[in-house]
Amino acid sequence: MTPIKQVAECVLQALMKLEENVKNLKEIHIVDTKPKNITDFQKRFTEHLPDIPGSLKVSTSHKTTGDMMRKKQNEGNLVNYPAHPGAVQVTSVKEFEKMLSHGTIIQVYQGDITKVQVDVIVNAANERLDHIGGVAYAIMMAAGRELQEESEQYVKQNGDIPVSKYAVTGSGKLPCNKVIHSVGPAWSGFKPSEEKDQLINTFINSFKCADEEIKARTMAVPPISSGMYSSVFQNNFLFPICHRDISQCTLIYYRSVWIPHTSGGRLCS
Repeated sequence: MTPIKQVAECVLQALMKLEENVKNLKEIHIVDTKPKNITDFQKRFTEHLPDIPGSLKVSTSHKTTGDMMRKKQNEGNLVNYPAHPGAVQVTSVKEFEKMLSHGTIIQVYQGDITKVQVDVIVNAANERLDHIGGVAYAIMMAAGRELQEESEQYVKQNGDIPVSKYAVTGSGKLPCNKVIHSVGPAWSGFKPSEEKDQLINTFINSFKCADEEIKARTMAVPPISSGMYSSVFQNNFLFPICHRDISQCTLIYYRSVWIPHTSGGRLCS
């Protein structure tokens, strides 16, 4: 099973555990720029449809709570992440939408999380809140330098963020009101049960923070731990060759993991 499918299952389990306790959240948007990730996410959600009570709708129209974003998508304009290595242009794709039995709507679609008009967005952060890669970098670039500065101040005062926990900051220039910086596990493939539980708790804590602490009605979430934090899982072919050629192992690791993160050398999902 690929990491994105595991992430989808973790989101489903988090929703099932959270469902009876939701007080404020009316919409949860799961957003990613990669079409294949969204396709895999939607497939996994559809397969587990009987597990969560509610009604399902799958359509080709891209819909968010933001009229501006909806207008751009309907006109066929591209929505872009801020320019950075690996930036992706995206257009609207088939959307999964499910209303849970208590009324909260779950939407899964391709898009730019920095442009979705919601009360709060979740950032796939690392423990130091160094927003140097992936969706974290895109969010920081869209929010402005003040987001990174506030994050650094938070860590200075409170220390590193443990896995499955979060920190809340302002949103800078983003259209949302708050950003929840949630730290997911790095997939290793060696402790699948422990890592799965950690990711389920990451999503549960993010949902609870938005619902109970921030009292948000709408939130957007990326597939946490499906990006850079899945690289160890995807490259676990490294370990069998280590005993044969330690130099080759080091070189492959450096190329696959370290080079994209030369700014401080820290990983984020």
